[in-house]
Amino acid sequence: MYYKCLLGQILYLDMFQVKYIYYIFSHDFFSIDIDGNDYWVLKSMNLTKINVICCEYNHWLGPDSKLAMKYDPDFNFIDNGIYGASLSAFTKMLKEKGFSLVAVDSSGTNAFFSALGALNIEPGSEVIVPSITDVGGISPVFFHSLIPV
Repeated sequence: MYYKCLLGQILYLDMFQVKYIYYIFSHDFFSIDIDGNDYWVLKSMNLTKINVICCEYNHWLGPDSKLAMKYDPDFNFIDNGIYGASLSAFTKMLKEKGFSLVAVDSSGTNAFFSALGALNIEPGSEVIVPSITDVGGISPVFFHSLIPV
């Protein structure tokens, strides 16, 4: 699978045609927003080199439901409330891949998951980070109230 791409470039990930995929900061931050099959693309990906994921979820499905639309390669977004996946579905699937939910945006449509959060490091602990890094590499440390050293 090939992840790195230009903003908005069309890629193929296994059986998925990804219309809009954003890959920023090397292997630190991955953001996906394709209005439909996001859940299935993330589920099929090897995420071992990614530290933070931002994905769009469907808040209309409710906070407790673990629902994801059936994979549809011909899906075209219609704003009828029946698209994508719920926050609980993303949280469960990404937990199985070693990520924990750390935040949602104020609009209630984007969720942020961190691989660091799955380690259950006590807040206030020191975490060794590279001496040369960028915001994507250090953001998870601050998300979890850890101290970069």
